[in-house]
Amino acid sequence: MAGPGDNPGMATGDVFSRLPDDAFESFADEVAAVLAPSGWTRRHLSNPVRATLVRPYGDGMLAVADLVMTGPRGRSPLTVELRTGAGYGPVVDLMALVALRPEALQAPAPGEGPEPDPAQRPPFTVPRGADRSVVCAEVAALIAEHTAGVAAAYPDVAAIDAAFEAALVAAGGDVAFPERIVLLAAAGRTADARAALDRMRDRGAHDRRFAHRMRRWLDTGGGPVPPAEETLATAPPDGPPLPPSPSPAEQRRRTRSRRQGLDAVRARAKGRSVAEVEEMIVAELAARGLNDPPSAVAWQANWLVREREPLGRLTTRVRGIGMLGSMVKGMVDGVRHLLEPGPAWLRPPDRAAFPLAVELDRVIAVPADDDAAAAVIARAHAASRRIGPRACVETWFTADGDAVAVNLGDHRVGTLRGADAGLFAAAIRAAADYDEAPYVQATITALPAGRPPLLEVPRPS
Repeated sequence: MAGPGDNPGMATGDVFSRLPDDAFESFADEVAAVLAPSGWTRRHLSNPVRATLVRPYGDGMLAVADLVMTGPRGRSPLTVELRTGAGYGPVVDLMALVALRPEALQAPAPGEGPEPDPAQRPPFTVPRGADRSVVCAEVAALIAEHTAGVAAAYPDVAAIDAAFEAALVAAGGDVAFPERIVLLAAAGRTADARAALDRMRDRGAHDRRFAHRMRRWLDTGGGPVPPAEETLATAPPDGPPLPPSPSPAEQRRRTRSRRQGLDAVRARAKGRSVAEVEEMIVAELAARGLNDPPSAVAWQANWLVREREPLGRLTTRVRGIGMLGSMVKGMVDGVRHLLEPGPAWLRPPDRAAFPLAVELDRVIAVPADDDAAAAVIARAHAASRRIGPRACVETWFTADGDAVAVNLGDHRVGTLRGADAGLFAAAIRAAADYDEAPYVQATITALPAGRPPLLEVPRPS
């Protein structure tokens, strides 16, 4: 089973890493066919680089063989590692139900470590488009050999848990992490599962979603759990798909167009107020196919207006250098404190973990509901790690009639109405099917001229 932090969810990473490799899939099916007379079957657990074969031998107990594709998708020939051990069947199905990527291999076979030793068992080389029967037979024989002692080593789920805990303690890890909690829950040790859940470290939205679903299942008395394959067939993705990045040519076009737009505004900005210059910038950028965030437009307008003051260009350049230094420091601090949790009061509730697919280059400005909400937004900006004037925060959404409430931590801070609210309506309805609420990574940006910080959320795609 994966270690702490190694099971981020059922569908993460870029879209290409989630596509199956046809040659690997057919090879796994061939190995499964060779082993079928001995009681082996294949589980389809939505992992494009891992094929899982299992053979029951007791009350829920499984001998497990994982075939792991180690090379990139489409590479010829295939390289495949073999990992063997034991697992507890109810854990596999419960993992899928509580938003973890299901894994059947939960304890290594006798004499094996958590990861295969390439010196003792090098990866197999599997030719593409050729007769693979010899390799399939070799792999099948090794699976039978290495799982022969599994039943004796792991007669029940308690033996798997003991090995699991011993490995965690030896590695200095915390035994209160999602995979171990599922094992405790599936084994009927609900009190232990709840205690571990209460002290589990929060590492972000994935853990919140797991904690919410795990508690909900425990609170219902541990009801029936469908096969993992059924859950996976209807489950939403556990992480929002990454939007495509613009090509280098498109990035250069945007930079050139932005410069041209700002130059056009600069030529007409004399005697204009900051608000008027902002409107001019929005119009010029829109004419060039650009949608800069309102916070960026505010800074651009401020610089263009201040340039016309005595020593204005020198002042804005000095301020720009200072902001650049702040951004560099923010990036360094962000890397240094990457694993540190943010302020506890900004943590969304566990149910606020339904991911949204968003357009990162298009945002919606969220006006504060009132002075108290504005104070919460300013406090969140001050308490969060920042890159330059911008801080990243998790924001979540709930329905309020035809409007949408925008929340930071336990505080409602803004309201979206009309078309903006409509963009979130479908996601709110989908999340409600799981008793969850959608969330996004949003930004709070300090604005020039003493204006209050602005909360901006990315538009759902």
